[in-house]
Amino acid sequence: VKPNIVLITVDALRADHMGIYGYHRETTPEMDEHARKGTVFDHAYSQGTGTVSSMPSMFSSKYTYQLLYDDERKPQTISQENELLAEILAANGYETAGVSSIRYTNKKRWGLLQGFETVDLDLTSPDPAYETTSPQTLAKAIGHLDRFGQKPFFLWVHFFDVHSSYVVHDESPSWGESKLDLYDGEIRYTDKYI
Repeated sequence: VKPNIVLITVDALRADHMGIYGYHRETTPEMDEHARKGTVFDHAYSQGTGTVSSMPSMFSSKYTYQLLYDDERKPQTISQENELLAEILAANGYETAGVSSIRYTNKKRWGLLQGFETVDLDLTSPDPAYETTSPQTLAKAIGHLDRFGQKPFFLWVHFFDVHSSYVVHDESPSWGESKLDLYDGEIRYTDKYI
């Protein structure tokens, strides 16, 4: 039996701001609980300093310099010659879907969505850096889970609120007004939707 796969990614989330890695604030109680039930990697390294370089590496299992690109724009368009995770899973009987609020996930612009049968990009415009999107991201992800049939599925869900334009959320703890305090507040806010 093939397992169902849900890949949750959180843009700009630092490991040293998570409880499971010893952070002093309770920023990630939900993720910490999931981690206690699963496998925790103490040493994981990104292949780039930003989403534009790290996500293609994650989806291709290649270093950035090994990927083929079709242009030199920012972000570069990933060539169809690269084989990405969703393509491999789709070729092996998986239904594939994604929910993303990263504006770069536009199919024509970045090429990261190769192999996804359906992708919800409604939250990519306007720029999600200036909006709160975690509740909507969760709702769209649940919608995909509800529509999957008997085939095994791969669902990628990308949360973006931790990235920038931090705001205080009334329903989440607040640690103050500094950028670091607000960053931690966004982590806690996003964590509750995971």
